[in-house]
Amino acid sequence: METMVCTVERVVVNEKDLLDYFIAFGPLAVGVITIIIMCIANCISKRGIKQQNKQFLLQLRQEQRNLNQQLDLQRKQWLYDVYIQREAKIILEFRDALYNAQHSINWFLFTLMSPLRFQKMTPDQDVTPKPEQLVIKRKTYLKHFEMLNRLNNLYNANQIIFRKYKMEDAIYYINAILDSGVFLKNQDMHYRLVKKDNMGEEYCLEECGTIGRAFITTIAFRLIQPDLSKKEDVEKMEYINKHPEEKLQEYRQLVSKRLTELMFQLDEMTIYYDGEIPDNMKARESRFHFVQDNGESR
Repeated sequence: METMVCTVERVVVNEKDLLDYFIAFGPLAVGVITIIIMCIANCISKRGIKQQNKQFLLQLRQEQRNLNQQLDLQRKQWLYDVYIQREAKIILEFRDALYNAQHSINWFLFTLMSPLRFQKMTPDQDVTPKPEQLVIKRKTYLKHFEMLNRLNNLYNANQIIFRKYKMEDAIYYINAILDSGVFLKNQDMHYRLVKKDNMGEEYCLEECGTIGRAFITTIAFRLIQPDLSKKEDVEKMEYINKHPEEKLQEYRQLVSKRLTELMFQLDEMTIYYDGEIPDNMKARESRFHFVQDNGESR
């Protein structure tokens, strides 16, 4: 009987060959991996640098904007300081000029435009004035005229400032006073007797009518602003023309009141006070003293 024999071939892998492969290709694999890691790191680094550069540029632009804003604010502040100082100087100058012109304003309103009265203290008292008392010298008129004209010139040169503080109506009243003498002759003015009774004597300037009409008309046109094509406005002007004494008294008080208010306004504008100005600081009490000059009347 034939016997079958099964042979099993055993394959043995040589471990030495694997080690040789690892030794041969390991450094290459490590190098490749290292290069890959370096590439990845480089990409990450470039991205980070790019982000940093972008952030830096944004920061730089913001700082530039901040600097420009700061420079612009400094420029505006410098201009503000310069202009506000100039404005304050003009307001102060006008305030002082108005204060110095108070006597001249009152002279126009209550001397030039008012009758001259000599009141008796006793029934037999002689109050007849001396001839020099019945004259207003031309130089006296010009002296008071120049005091008011300085206010007008200050306004003309700086109208926008005075309009800013709503003072133009008061300046118009000053112009009305100046306009009242526009038709006067270049000579002395004389008073004439208009009334004499047991109470005394009353005199009026020969030019009184001319002065009063010019003053009344200027103020009326300012207040009414008449449209002479309208009947009601014509009637208003006709009433004023028919009642000159009444309107002269009304308008003199109006102008005096407004210019006094302007003096108060300028006082408050040109004083530094921390908080609201109290009422006791808004009061005024002024006294004026004059010496009669024999060489100059009224």
